[in-house]
Amino acid sequence: EESALCVYPMKEVDRFITQTRDFCYTKDGKMEDGREVAYIEYDVSSSCVQLSADTLAAYPCGSDHTPSPMASRVPLEAKPVLEKSDARLTAVAASIEDGHTVVFLGDSQGRLHKGYMETAEQTILYASLMIQPNSAVC
Repeated sequence: EESALCVYPMKEVDRFITQTRDFCYTKDGKMEDGREVAYIEYDVSSSCVQLSADTLAAYPCGSDHTPSPMASRVPLEAKPVLEKSDARLTAVAASIEDGHTVVFLGDSQGRLHKGYMETAEQTILYASLMIQPNSAVC
């Protein structure tokens, strides 16, 4: 029941989404080597296309071209800020308070963990409460 907590800066998530939309709008969803990196999710007749380079700016939402969401075959990667080997994480809530990122984590064994991000690479857990034994905290 191992699991990990990863953190993704919103600037990086936004850049990644924009890149995926760009590939789907203007490059038929493919890299220069022909590898598919973007596609239209679900079984619909829509597909990525080769529109003009200004399409991304003209239609930032995507709904003008497809009723289904665009997706990436390339994951956005990050190093874990916390790894747990004793129980699977089942819930995550985070907030910034007075300049500090605090986290509340539920697990598959019924515990609620309290923690904070000491650095951008490390989360410290400082308390755990049993909420309901052997029942996932959601």
